[in-house]
Amino acid sequence: MLEQTGQKEQALDYYIKSYQGADEDKVRRSVIEQLYRKINGSMDGFEARLNATAVEPAKAEPVATPAESSAATPAESPVATPTESTTPKTEPSPTATETPQPQIKPAETTAQPISDEALRNAASRLRSTIKIAGRILDANKTPLSNVVVVLISPSGSVLASTTDSEGNYSFTVAPSQKTYRVIPSKDGYSFTPLDKSFAALLEDQRDVDFVGSKP
Repeated sequence: MLEQTGQKEQALDYYIKSYQGADEDKVRRSVIEQLYRKINGSMDGFEARLNATAVEPAKAEPVATPAESSAATPAESPVATPTESTTPKTEPSPTATETPQPQIKPAETTAQPISDEALRNAASRLRSTIKIAGRILDANKTPLSNVVVVLISPSGSVLASTTDSEGNYSFTVAPSQKTYRVIPSKDGYSFTPLDKSFAALLEDQRDVDFVGSKP
């Protein structure tokens, strides 16, 4: 694929062309958004580029040749040449011939559609692991240590992390098109929000913060 050979801009054009005119696909759009952000550093101009339509190149106008130019110039008047007889003789005027010029037609290119499986494979190659990290504070913005943070994976398995003295926690997981869920817990505390979910996890999630308070 173009992206694997380092031609990321060409790969992005290819993805966008395959997306335009097709049914809306959140998975395919997510992969295109991630590649666009990776190339441009932000999502500025993404919607305009995604919804833009391709403009056909203008046909080249035929160029007039010297033969055509001579056709536009009036022929010289015949000159009478005197002879021994009293009857003047006229010379035939030259006839200009037009040389037709072939018209240059632009090459036609057709974008090949990309399957959902190919998009998923491309997305999995972008990142082998994803990091989820955040911080937990109390209502006075004081770090809360020893808070148990549970991560539920798309397969239903459970991972646990405990906040340090600064209230920080983190997980390192595999990317997934399905949903991860993060839930904090500590005796005597309730948390806002209660949990956070991430669908189509394809890039790092930072600042996944919570605020703990005592009833």
